[in-house]
Amino acid sequence: MSTDVSLLRNPDVALITSKDSVCIVSANGKLVTLENVETRSFSGSLAIAGSRTTRSFLESQFPVNAVDMLIKLDVFVVSDQQPEQRPTEPSINSLVVCLTGAIGIVQMFERLLHLRLNSVCRQIDVVLSEAALKFVKPDTFRSLGFDVWVDPYANYGGAHRIPHITLAKRAQAVLVMPCSAHSLFKIAYSVSDDFISLVCTATTAPVIVAPSMNADMWVDAGVAENVHRIRKMGMYVIEPGVGRAISGDPPFTDEIGPVGSSNSELALACLECIMRDVENGAR
Repeated sequence: MSTDVSLLRNPDVALITSKDSVCIVSANGKLVTLENVETRSFSGSLAIAGSRTTRSFLESQFPVNAVDMLIKLDVFVVSDQQPEQRPTEPSINSLVVCLTGAIGIVQMFERLLHLRLNSVCRQIDVVLSEAALKFVKPDTFRSLGFDVWVDPYANYGGAHRIPHITLAKRAQAVLVMPCSAHSLFKIAYSVSDDFISLVCTATTAPVIVAPSMNADMWVDAGVAENVHRIRKMGMYVIEPGVGRAISGDPPFTDEIGPVGSSNSELALACLECIMRDVENGAR
């Protein structure tokens, strides 16, 4: 193998270090243990190598036979092509993300960071419903660099005298993910008695709804009617996928939730697809 070959750290392989051994665990369950390893220097060298490196650089950090082993065990994989680069210029100037009281909200930390790290949005505002506050705290999102909105009647200072109007006018898109059955109803009928339904009612930007609820609730006639109503209003619905319910006792049943429950790339792809649709004048 050429010494200047480009290598990538395999995201599907995890390393577990102990006093003098390294366990290499693959996503498919394969496990390999390396004994008699000086794990402190091993860990330090991995950190220096980072996610993208070359064989020659690895050989400057590890013995040659160790480099061969790391490649053989897929810790590092050969990169024949450069990864797709996302545009440095954000495709969405302002995205308002509304989080409701559905358990899928715990996955939104990763998804929001994914949007930020991939430079998809210049500005991301996070709106939390009253029920969402039962699951997450505003300060957690603030610590990640997001502007957080909770009370539509609070004084946020500056030009934000009427917060929901500020967000409604600023938004290039409004994403409600995850959207509980309760919030689905409020959006469908423009109830406008909470922050999220106020924003969705006031905005002229595309509204994208990603329902998240128990499978039996999803097929309820009232919920189905609300979803149909939302579509007729010109909003987009990201059809839910099926996962495993975490409520109740085993055996666990199917649960309806935002598509790609553990796949932030898929959620991002849905958002970008809808924005292209809007730009092409389909809406």
